[in-house]
Amino acid sequence: AHRHGARALLWESLLGRLDQALPNWQRAWLLEPKRTVALDAARKIYASLGDEAMVIRLYQAELDVLGDMGNNARRSELRLAMGRLHVKLGDKDKAALCLEEALRLAPSSSETRETLANLYASRAYSDDIKMQQRAASLFVDLGQDQLRRGSFDDAIRYLRRALGVDPYSKSAAADLEKALIESERWDELDRLYRHLHGIVRADAER
Repeated sequence: AHRHGARALLWESLLGRLDQALPNWQRAWLLEPKRTVALDAARKIYASLGDEAMVIRLYQAELDVLGDMGNNARRSELRLAMGRLHVKLGDKDKAALCLEEALRLAPSSSETRETLANLYASRAYSDDIKMQQRAASLFVDLGQDQLRRGSFDDAIRYLRRALGVDPYSKSAAADLEKALIESERWDELDRLYRHLHGIVRADAER
């Protein structure tokens, strides 16, 4: 395995022959599947070639090696990476499955929550009210995290996203109101009140 790795580095770094480097990285990994250096290198090559499908397969290969009892943080990272690639490939269902699993493995990950929220808020789920509400809920969670840190700019950004996806989200409106008051953004608060009043009036007129 070590020799195949050394040969792969020689082909890749010194000679620029990715076609020769890849089989050597693959052989190195097959001989020592629990060491992921070769797998990482092969993924980078396939990514540089634009072969996202193969990159996903190699992420799955590492997950298979880790098994269900593997490190949750690493498994979450792999699922997140796979989910992003599925988004890029336009497969919303596989993307959602990977990202939900990534979030289950690492519930506090802001990166995963934002990626999943962006997916459910996208056009891919524009006809799915439940997923839009899920997106709003995730954005609210992210906004609340930022409020607890005293980061009003980020909190307001997330909470506006939540209201943009779900204008009827009471928690988003309440938290956004709080953030605007605490940061003394009175003009923006006034716009929020006009927005909420418009929603109430539109409902009354139905």
